Amino acid sequence: LHYPLRRQRQMCIETGYKAAIACNPTDAEAHYNLGILYDLYRNDLVSALAEYKQAKALLGDDKNLDVWITDLERRSGTEAAKE
Repeated sequence: LHYPLRRQRQMCIETGYKAAIACNPTDAEAHYNLGILYDLYRNDLVSALAEYKQAKALLGDDKNLDVWITDLERRSGTEAAKE
C-alpha cells in the first residue's frame, strides 16, 4: 500500500478500537490491539505503553504484556523516571 493509504487504514483501525473502548472500557483486547497499533505501526511509544498497561490491569497476569511493557519503558525513557 502507498503511504497515504496505509495511514488512512491505520486511522480507521484506530477509530474502531477507540469506539470499542468507548462502548466497553473493560475490553482488554481492544486496549491490547490499540497498543500494538501505536507501538508497531505508529512508533507512538507513550500511547502504546498506556494501552498495554490498561490491558495488563484488565487481564491480570500476562507474561507477554510484562515483557512488552518493560521494553516500552526502556525505549520511551519512562523506566528511568520510575526509579
